[in-house]
Order: sequence, then C-alpha cells, then structure tokens
Amino acid sequence: NSNTTFQTCATILPIQLTSFNTVKKDNNALVTWTVENQDANADRFVIERSFNGNTFTAIGTTPVNVNGALRIDYSYTDLNITGTKNNGVIYYRLRSVDKNGSFVNSDIKNVKLTNKTIAMSLYPNPAKTYTNLTFELAEASKVTVTISDAAGKTVNTVNINGVKGINQKQIEIA
Repeated sequence: NSNTTFQTCATILPIQLTSFNTVKKDNNALVTWTVENQDANADRFVIERSFNGNTFTAIGTTPVNVNGALRIDYSYTDLNITGTKNNGVIYYRLRSVDKNGSFVNSDIKNVKLTNKTIAMSLYPNPAKTYTNLTFELAEASKVTVTISDAAGKTVNTVNINGVKGINQKQIEIA
C-alpha cells in the first residue's frame, strides 16, 4: 500500500442572480429577482432606476434574506411610475452589495409606459377662418395644440385646460 495525499480547498460559490425581471403592473413597476448561493457576506440589494438608461439613482434597498435556502426570491415595487415626468421607458438595474462594500450590477431591464392616444376630430378641414377641435381625455390635463401649415411650419400654438371627458374648442386659423 502506498500513501496518497489529497489537498482540497473550500471555495465559496459567489452569489448568483438567476433571474431579474421588471413588469408594469397597474401604475407601478414590479421588480423581481431570484438568487442562488447567497452566503453570509451578502448584505443588501439596491434597486436603481434611470430615465435615460445611463444615469441610475437608488430608489430602494432590500436586505438579504438569511433563511439558509439555496434559492431565494425577492421583489420590490416602484410606486406610481405613470406619475413620473417620463413618457417613454424607465430602466432598472439591481446592485448586489456585500458587507465589505464590494458590489456587482445586474443587467439593465426596462418598463415601457403606454402612452394613451387621444382620439380627436377636427372640422371643417380644410378650413379658412376657424376649425372645431373635439377630443376626449381620461383625466383633466393641460393640452397643447400646435397648428402647422402644409409645409410643416408652425403657425399657431393653443394651450387648452382639458377636462375629463369630451372637450371642444373652436380655434381661429385666419
């Protein structure tokens, strides 16, 4: 018999982000993620938001769940995203932070805000002296109407304080 020596090293598997998703739910954005191999060095998750996809701001923090499970699901709700001044896309990323301050950023996900179209009618069209604008709004808001000539040149701009429901405005175009 010969003596054989084996040397083993204990390695800690890094935390693994197995899923990261964002979805618009009512007027909110639901951010969900799943991690595996979460160890004692993990400290928190920072949820970050951006309106341009480049500059991110922290909007929330979730502490790690130390229940010892191999797979852990998390979620965060960004409230009232339809009330933001952004009309297109909101970007999200997740920052996984360890107790020593080191961190890793996730991929970037986004939520598309649906812009409701305004159904409107304009009559008479073409017109010489005035035209009637009729449109419906889901809620009261300020509306800016830009009137352009056939070449696309702006000839007039009208601001209207729209009310919820049907709105009618006679616009002078002479």
